[in-house]
Amino acid sequence: MVGFVVVTRAALLIARRASTWTIDEHLDGLSPACVAVDLRSPAQVYCGTARDGLFRSRDSGRNWEPVGPGIDHPKITAVNVGHAGQTDGFGIGC
Repeated sequence: MVGFVVVTRAALLIARRASTWTIDEHLDGLSPACVAVDLRSPAQVYCGTARDGLFRSRDSGRNWEPVGPGIDHPKITAVNVGHAGQTDGFGIGC
């Protein structure tokens, strides 16, 4: 499956192609600002928002959950994945 992600002010758009293209909206109303894919495990995706903190997906962006503890700022304008301090099988979103 081929896919790509587009960050807009209103939502995170994820386009996927199996036999045809589909586009799904995620994190509606949370003002997505940036996105990063864990290259060691591409099903793990992170999205920073302009006012609601950092979110992650374990299933290639189909479902999202707030990252929670350790992320004290509601405005996340850049995100990257590192593996120096890996927890729960996830890289650390910065």
